[in-house]
Amino acid sequence: MVAPLIHLCSWPGAGKYTIGRALAGRIGGRLLHNHLALDPANAVYDRSDPRHAPFRIELRALIYREAQDLPANVPIIVTDALEETPDDRALFAPTEALAAARNAPLRAFTLTIAKDENQRRLMDPARAARSKLMRPEVLERLRADCILLRPAGAISVDVTDLSPDAAAVEIARRLGLDAQECDA
Repeated sequence: MVAPLIHLCSWPGAGKYTIGRALAGRIGGRLLHNHLALDPANAVYDRSDPRHAPFRIELRALIYREAQDLPANVPIIVTDALEETPDDRALFAPTEALAAARNAPLRAFTLTIAKDENQRRLMDPARAARSKLMRPEVLERLRADCILLRPAGAISVDVTDLSPDAAAVEIARRLGLDAQECDA
């Protein structure tokens, strides 16, 4: 049986990376977080530079090409902060294609979080060391103007009151997986 490709989508600061890392450790998976491509693109180009997005897309494609060849029993966890727009649906398409190339079930999760807790987590000083968004006005605008991407069949998990480990346990439970089922 092929292990699932697990997609975690939420607002910046909700804990996608930390939860994804905990989940990967729990189920023997690999974490392909959105900053693997975003950080190099940010290092080379300013976000307003028209070369930024194509470079980021090219980097993600390279990562996904290599991930196709991971053993079938290794779950892949992908993180994104995507909204329900045609452009972001297009950014989600390579994740769908990776699942299809691996013949893996795509299991999407939308991580919801209360606004005040999201703001608190966004301002965690540890985020600065990882070049993550820490501007509360940007998060406020996103939450006011955007709708999170919810692929068909996406499962919502409220992470407001959950530690990263507890969130990983809840996601693994909803997947019907535990550490013994997906040893890499």
